[in-house]
Amino acid sequence: MKKSLLCAIMLLCSLGAARAQGYSALWKEADAAARKDLPATQVAVLGRIADKARAERAYGQLLKAELAAARAQSAVSPDSLAPAVERMGRAQAEAGDAVLKAVYAAALCRIY
Repeated sequence: MKKSLLCAIMLLCSLGAARAQGYSALWKEADAAARKDLPATQVAVLGRIADKARAERAYGQLLKAELAAARAQSAVSPDSLAPAVERMGRAQAEAGDAVLKAVYAAALCRIY
């Protein structure tokens, strides 16, 4: 009985750790992709960070990920910066949360 209970607890702990990849691990993955000069991989990881941050309402992480993705895309193609700023403007307009709207407004004000 003790062995099965111990196995169940270990299984639950390992599933939780695997499912909940933290921001620091994701940022390290994005930085590793940047060092290896893999912008598509970097943008994909930054998209995962942004999705996770949006779901958890971690707006600082969300803004950092979106700005880093825009920077990575503009490094490859300089004309992709304007569409990235437009996407942020649309995201601000569509945001249902007042705090998120304020975060986007502050970032857009700084950009302009």
